[in-house]
Amino acid sequence: MVDTIFRIFDDIEENLETSLAIEREAERQRVEMFGELKQRLTREIQKLKRRLAELNKEILALNLSLASYQGNVEQATAEIEDVTSLKEDKSAMCNTEDRAYQMHSNMMQEQITTCGNAIYLMEDKRALLERFRQ
Repeated sequence: MVDTIFRIFDDIEENLETSLAIEREAERQRVEMFGELKQRLTREIQKLKRRLAELNKEILALNLSLASYQGNVEQATAEIEDVTSLKEDKSAMCNTEDRAYQMHSNMMQEQITTCGNAIYLMEDKRALLERFRQ
């Protein structure tokens, strides 16, 4: 019986040692797997950080392009307004010149008509004078 009890204790001790060895192996595997997982996560984090930095560069470039585009649009709009104002000024000036030309043309036409009438009257007068002389 004492031998049986010692054998049971030996079996228990052997089972405890086996259990401890299994637990140590499981802990080693957990540590190893945790290390691998940590490395993979660290690599993924680094990739994401690089990608985030690239996206930030792209965003900055797009913001700069947008600001430049907006500046160009504002400048083009100002130039269009300047050209429109210049066109209106030139149009008003042309209208004024057209009216002045028309008035001058009318005055010249009146003078030509007056001269024509004067010449006609002079020819009539000459014809009358020649009739009276004969």
